[in-house]
Amino acid sequence: MNIPSPEDWGRDKLGRVIDMTRMNTLTTFVHNREAYDVLASINALFETLNSNLANTKKWFVTLFVPRCHSAFIATTRLALSGQNPEAYILMRGCLEYALYAFYIHRDPDSAQTFLHRHNDEASLRKMKKEFRPKAMLDVLRAANTPTAEVATKLYEWTINYGAHPNPHGMLTAMSFEKKNGGMIAETEYFNNDPVIQGLCLKNAARVGVYSLEIFRLILPERFALLSLDLQLDRYKETL
Repeated sequence: MNIPSPEDWGRDKLGRVIDMTRMNTLTTFVHNREAYDVLASINALFETLNSNLANTKKWFVTLFVPRCHSAFIATTRLALSGQNPEAYILMRGCLEYALYAFYIHRDPDSAQTFLHRHNDEASLRKMKKEFRPKAMLDVLRAANTPTAEVATKLYEWTINYGAHPNPHGMLTAMSFEKKNGGMIAETEYFNNDPVIQGLCLKNAARVGVYSLEIFRLILPERFALLSLDLQLDRYKETL
């Protein structure tokens, strides 16, 4: 829906910051069009896959595709606006949707563990133990080592740059100045370093591509039929 801005919109700081995210996104679109076009093309691959998931016996794991796609869209919104550490939180989520799907694909019985997570404390403990990132990546590695190696590296990068509170994610957005015998620390909510911004946009694209690559291992025939495999291979070579 397109509606005019309400008269009282933007009178508080939250509304003004939200408007700023849109302006930052447009700035990235203008000044880093190549990176934007790559993200838009990867989004189109997700759209194609999402629109062609009918008539498969692997219906349960395909339920993770639209959530993974939505996480990718949210990732790009934050990355394009310059909210880099926060973008990495969603990159991690994007990868995890794909990893969960693959883990259940390889062990269909684990779907019950996933579905019954909230039954009781024992079910919750079982879920947390079984669906550990390392365990899911190990299952992926047993099936396709090259994909698992890249997925592992990407997952670690998301952690290092913001998916968990850590020095890289916090300090790259901060500046320090000694003044009047003390220290002034300033935190940037929106990145203004083109190198850091460029890396975030590239990692967002990589996460999108390798999340799709994990789904390709689940649905190889569907990817081949839609020619998504050829497009993914091209991105894997360039990213």
